[in-house]
Amino acid sequence: MKSVVKASRIYTMNPQSPYAKVLIIDDNLISYVDDDLPEKEDDDAIYLNFKDCIITPGLIDSHNHLVHTGLGSLFTFNVSALGETNMDEIITKIEDFAEKSEFPWVLGSGINENRIEEKRLPTVIDLDQITTTKPVFITHNTVHYGICNGVALELASISEDTIDPVGGKIGRFPNGKKPNGILYEPAAMDLVRKYIPPFSSDQYTKAIREISKLYVKAGLTCVKDTGGTGADLDEAKRLEVLNALDERNELMIRQSICLPVFTLEDAKKKVELSKKLRKSEFLRFLGYKLFLDGSGFGRTVWMRCEWNKELDTLDKNNYGFPLWQIEEFARVLDYLADNNNSDGMISIHAIGDKAIDVALEKISRIKARCPNQRFSLIHVYAPDDGQLDRIRDLCVYVEFQTAFLYFYGDLLSNNLGRERSRRFMRAKSFLKKGMIVANSSDSPVIPFAPIYGIVSSMFRMTRGKLEEPQVFDLNETIGFEDALVLYTRNAAKCVGIEHNLGSLERGKIADFVVWKRGVQNLNSVDRIEDCVVATFIGGKQVYTCRA
Repeated sequence: MKSVVKASRIYTMNPQSPYAKVLIIDDNLISYVDDDLPEKEDDDAIYLNFKDCIITPGLIDSHNHLVHTGLGSLFTFNVSALGETNMDEIITKIEDFAEKSEFPWVLGSGINENRIEEKRLPTVIDLDQITTTKPVFITHNTVHYGICNGVALELASISEDTIDPVGGKIGRFPNGKKPNGILYEPAAMDLVRKYIPPFSSDQYTKAIREISKLYVKAGLTCVKDTGGTGADLDEAKRLEVLNALDERNELMIRQSICLPVFTLEDAKKKVELSKKLRKSEFLRFLGYKLFLDGSGFGRTVWMRCEWNKELDTLDKNNYGFPLWQIEEFARVLDYLADNNNSDGMISIHAIGDKAIDVALEKISRIKARCPNQRFSLIHVYAPDDGQLDRIRDLCVYVEFQTAFLYFYGDLLSNNLGRERSRRFMRAKSFLKKGMIVANSSDSPVIPFAPIYGIVSSMFRMTRGKLEEPQVFDLNETIGFEDALVLYTRNAAKCVGIEHNLGSLERGKIADFVVWKRGVQNLNSVDRIEDCVVATFIGGKQVYTCRA
C-alpha cells in the first residue's frame, strides 16, 4: 500500500536535505522525500494532509526501562516524587493500598524524601504503624534505594548483625546498629527483593501492552530497554514474553534489549540468555549494562571531590562509592567484550566524574585490542572538558537525560554544589565537541514523554524553585532542531539501528510523528502536553489524537 503524506514542514534529520513537505511510503519504507508531489499522481495511494502540523522522525528513547515502567504503573502504587506530600499522607496511601491489593506484598514506587514535608524518608518505625501483616517494599524514584517495614526486614533476616553487602548499604538509626528500613543500591535492596513473589507472564504481557500504548501516544517509536536493577525483574521472563509477543506480531514499539550484569557468574548466565531473544523488525538484542556507581539523590555516586549537602556546604568525607570491586568490574568487561555479538554494545551507568574516569580507563584498555567494541556511558552528570574529549576520542556514546534538570534540578543542585551544577547535562558542549550523544528518560525515574527532554534541552528550567536561578549554565541550551537530533539521528546510533531509523530518507523505515505546529516555536515549558497529533510505525498509524 502506498501513502502520500504532506505537512507544513517535515524535519527529515538528513543534514544534506533537512526539510521537506511530502513523504511517500511504499509498504513500510520511505520511497520519496521532497517539497513537491511527483508529477504523476497515484490513484491507488492514500493521501494524508497534515497541513497545520509538522512531522519528525519517530522519537527514540536511548535509555529506558519499558517493562519496569509498565509493571510499576499497573501493579504498584505510586507515592509520586513529582508532587509535594507529607508523612501522614504517605502512611494513609500505603494503608489504603494494602487493604485493596490481593498481592502478598505491598509494593510502591516513586518516593523521594525531598518532596516530603518532613524532608526524610519513612523508616521502619513509620511503616510499622500500618495495620497490615504483609511485607512492604517501596522503591525510591531513582530506583537506587528502597524502604521496607519490619515484616520485610524479618523475612530477609536483616538485623543489627547484618553487614553491608559489597556495593550496597543498610540504613541504620543514629546509634549506628539497628536497621532503619532503608536499603541503598541494588546489592542491599536485593536482600529483601529476592523474597518478593515474581509477577506472572500474563502480568508481564499486560504491562508491555498497556505501557506501549502510552509510549506511542507520546511520540516514542523505539526504546533501548536495559531491564531491571537486580531482583526487581525476571530477565528470562522478560525475554520469554517479548519473544511470544513478537512471534504473534503484537509488539507495538521497537525495542533494543540490554541485559543488566552484576557479577562475572551473572555475566556468563546473561550471555547464554541473550541467545534466546528473537531478532525481528521490532525486537533485537543490543548488549549489556553494568552499574558502576549509584544515585545522585542518595549521594552514592562516585566522585573525585566530596559531595555537597547544600550549594556551598560539603558533605564531609562523602565521595560516594563504586558498586563493584574494580578488579571484578574489569574482568566482567573483558568477558563481555570477548563474548558480545559483532555489533553489540556494553553500557555503563557512570554518573560521577570518578566513575567516568574509571570507566574510560577500562574502555581504553579494551578498545586497544577490540577496536570495534561499542560502549556507552549512561547519565554522565557533570563531566569536565577533558572527559568530553576523551569520550569523543574513544568513540564512546553518551545517553543522558536533560529532563532530570526539569523534574529534579531543584533537588540535585544542592547535592552537586555550584561548580558541578554548572556542568550538569551539558547538551550544547556534547554536540559542539562532536560526541555521539542521545537524550532519554530513564523511565520510570522521570516521565517517558520525550517532549520534556526536548524542552529541558532548550530552556534548562526546573519545575521546583531554585535557590539561585542561574546555577545551571544557560549557555548549555540548544535549539529545537538540535534537541530533535538527540532523539532521532543520534539516538538511532545508540540503539544500534542507524541504518534503518533516525531520519526520514529514501529507503529507511517509515517511523514518524505528527506534531502540533507550535511545538517548533516553544518559548517556555508551558503548553507542552498533548503535542502529538499522530504516530506512525512502519507506515502504519498506531496513535491518533482524538481531541
